[in-house]
Parts: sequence; C-alpha cells; structure tokens
Amino acid sequence: MMGFPHYSLSLLQSILKKSLSCSTLFNMAEDFANKSQRIFDRLKEVASNSYYFGIDDTRMKILFHNNQIKNRIGIRTSALVAEDKAPYFEKVKEGEEALLKKGNKICLFQTGSQIAGEFCDDILEHKNKGTPKIILMSDALSANNPKENYNLCERASCLVHARRNFYSIKDFYKEIVPDILNLFSFVFNVEKECKLNELIGEERLKKHQDLSAKALVKIYLICRTHLKEGKVEPKSSIGKAMSYFLKHFKSLVCFLRLLDCPLENNETERLLKRMIKHRKNSMFYKTDVGALIGDIIMSLGFTAWEAGIDSKSYFEDIYLNFDKSEDVNNWLPWNWLKYRSNQLLNTN
Repeated sequence: MMGFPHYSLSLLQSILKKSLSCSTLFNMAEDFANKSQRIFDRLKEVASNSYYFGIDDTRMKILFHNNQIKNRIGIRTSALVAEDKAPYFEKVKEGEEALLKKGNKICLFQTGSQIAGEFCDDILEHKNKGTPKIILMSDALSANNPKENYNLCERASCLVHARRNFYSIKDFYKEIVPDILNLFSFVFNVEKECKLNELIGEERLKKHQDLSAKALVKIYLICRTHLKEGKVEPKSSIGKAMSYFLKHFKSLVCFLRLLDCPLENNETERLLKRMIKHRKNSMFYKTDVGALIGDIIMSLGFTAWEAGIDSKSYFEDIYLNFDKSEDVNNWLPWNWLKYRSNQLLNTN
C-alpha cells in the first residue's frame, strides 16, 4: 500500500532471514487481487449510490501501457472518496444521548489513461434508478466533471481552492486580499462551529445561510466591482483569482442549498497524498495488470483503514477464507468484523 517495490521488500526480508523472491511476492499480490476482485467491484456499486463523492487525480507512470483512448498521452491515478449516507444521530442504548455518526467511507483508486471525470462516469454506471443525486466535490477543473452521467450529480467546487488563489498573492495586493481572506475565514469558522456543536442537516444549512451567505456575497461583489470598473487587470494574478470565484460561484456555494454538502475537498486530497507517496516509493507500474492489482489492494486497504479494522487480519482472511460463492456484502470492511465474529460463535 505504500509502494514498497517487491525487489526492495525481498532484499529487506533476506536481511531478516525471511526471504521471499520478488516474483513470489508479486504472485501473492496477484492472487490476492484475483480473490478480492468481487469485493472491489461491490465497493464501486455501493459508492455509486452514496450521498457524496470527492474526487481528484495525480500523474502516474506505466511502462508498458495499452492506451485505448485516442490522442491521450498522460497516465493518471484517480482517487475517489465516497460516503454511503449523510451524517446522522444514533442511540446506542435506550435513554442515552444520541451520538453523531457518519456513513461508511469508501476509498477507490484507478490508474490508467482515464481522467477523474471518466472514472466518476464508470462508478455512476452502477447507480440505481430513482435514487437522489450525488454531491460531487472536487476543484473546478473541467476534467473532474463526468460527461455521460453529469445529470446524476450535484456539482460542488472546493472553497479552499478558491481561497488559495487569493492567499498565494496576499503579499502583493495588501489593499484588497486581506479583506477577502478575512471573509473566507469567517465562513470556515462558521463550519468549525457547526462541527463543534454537531449541527447537521437543516440546522447546519440554516446556520450557513444566515451567516456564511453574507460573507460570500461580499466576496462576490468585491470581485465583480473590481473587474467591472477596471480596478484590476483581468489577466493579472488577482484578476484570475477573482474571475475564478465569479465563474464558479454557483458550485462554490453549494453548501448553502444542499444538506450536508462539504465546503472543501481536503479529505480526497489527503487520500491522494498516499498515492503520491506510493508513486515516489515505487516510481511506476510495469503493466496495466500490475496497476490494477495495486488499485485493488490500495482501495481495500484504505477502505478497511477508514472502517477502523485491522487491515492485516482482513487481508489474511480474504486470502485464506473468502469463497466466491459467499455473499460479498459480508466481506465489505465495515461488515467483516461482525460477520467473522458470528462465524466463530457458530463454530464454537
């Protein structure tokens, strides 16, 4: 999961007197991926019917890549984070105070010629008819937009990206930018207060509508006035930052009209950092098959990690005991621990 090359791992094991050849390590990884393919596919199906997507991508390298997309040169790894349901309150025991819970989190990776929006299209192919639209969160780059299934999404853009455009030039435009940054800070402080007070649903939405909306409208008016009156050059760095905010204003303020819509895409970007660490360690995949094996292992591993279970025990159990005739839902990370406990009780 951290991109430790098989040759390096084999060398490390030989130092520890527990040597396995790099070819044996790959065969074991391939065998595991083949066994867990159904679980990986089921995670995609569950993700397609979630309430929220966060998506982003980064460059990757495959030495012997079979490119099936015409005029597409680059190779990307797309990362997708999905939550299968919105935050909710649950009573553990009758009479006790309800605890704030979140949906099951799913982490998916795909490496190849496809860009993030096309990966999103593939996931949405599994979406059940008649289910609510998914909140799709990313930066405002058009490559992150699904083409075939865009109508199944409510497009939201990351407010942190819009703020970052201004923050990077704060030392050069000290008369304008500090005021804009203070307004952004106010919005994020409102969100922080919502989290501290465990506000969700209508309560959170109303608080942002009452407080954050005014700050965002002020930023909008500042940007529009400065560009319209020629106070800033449209092609300058501050002009581009203002144009970005105005152009994507509707998707940047999605959290003012959609229940439990996040403000930013930080969670997906943190997941993508793990893929970047993988890339820096391993440098490349050799073939498309190797990339698929890596995607399956990383997707299951990080989904298990988000579910709070022991990934090592989970992987061992899949490798040794997963029967393809079984109900695959029992082997989803958040169901696995309870399923195995019941199996042990029945055995005893």
